[in-house]
Amino acid sequence: MWEIQNMANSTPNIEELELQRTILQRRHKEELKQTDMKLVIQLDQKVSDQQVTLEKAGVPGFFVTNKPIEVKVQMYLLDFILRLSKMDIP
Repeated sequence: MWEIQNMANSTPNIEELELQRTILQRRHKEELKQTDMKLVIQLDQKVSDQQVTLEKAGVPGFFVTNKPIEVKVQMYLLDFILRLSKMDIP
């Protein structure tokens, strides 16, 4: 946002200012998209690492996959395991 403010202070021509603002906003949008993509890739890697670990540990239902429905089932399995671990069993 400060870039737009600096640009506004240094550009006397309104038309040029609007053009520069549009270009800057597009650049910011693209940078944000790239950052989001990096985060999604990192998250996918974490999921894969977790699947490998749980598969090696012999936890049933866990294997490396990127199919959304299989990942969702694994998420439900993890939630179930977590709930079981918190239960008070006499």
